Amino acid sequence: LYRELDKPRRIYSALIQLAKHRTARGEIEAARRATDEARALERPQWPAMLRTHLLRLDGHMERAAGAFENAIAIFRETVRLSALTEDWQLEVIARANLADLLWEVGPLEEAAEVARALVEELRSRPSTEFDEAVVLSSLMGILCELGHIDAASAVGCEALPLMRRCKTYYLEEWAYLFWCRGQT
Repeated sequence: LYRELDKPRRIYSALIQLAKHRTARGEIEAARRATDEARALERPQWPAMLRTHLLRLDGHMERAAGAFENAIAIFRETVRLSALTEDWQLEVIARANLADLLWEVGPLEEAAEVARALVEELRSRPSTEFDEAVVLSSLMGILCELGHIDAASAVGCEALPLMRRCKTYYLEEWAYLFWCRGQT
C-alpha cells in the first residue's frame, strides 16, 4: 500500500518491522533482504532517529548470526548516533543493548561499566520504570557473572519494586542470582 501511495518513509518503516519479525523468527537472510531494501530508500535528510532503528536492527541480526564483533561495532555506532539525536529514549535502548551484548560476549567489566553508567543516568534523567527495570536486571546478571553477588543482590533489591509495578520480573536473572547465592 505504501508503495502504491509513494510513501518512502512509510515503506522504510514497514520494511524495518518486517525485518524485526524475520529476525525474531530466525530468518536472518529474509531479514537482511528487508533491511537492504530499506537502506536503499534511506535519505540523508531523514531524521537520525529513523536511521537508528535500522542500525539497531543490523546489530541484532549480526548478533543472531553469531557475528559478535560486528554486532558490538554496530551497537557502539547506534549509541553514538542515538546520542546525536538527543532522544534520550533511543539512547537508553542503544546503551542497554550494548551492555546486554557485552554481557553475552565480553568483556564483562565493560558490560558492568556501561550498565552502571546507564543506571546512574536513569536515576537522574526522565525515564520509565520499565527502562530502569530492564537495565537493573541486566546489571544484576552481569554482577553475578563477575562474582559480585552482594552487589547483584543490592541491585535486585532496588529493581524488585520497579519490576512489581511493571509486572515484568526478568526471571532468568533472578534464578541466576539465587543460584549464585546457593539458594537453589
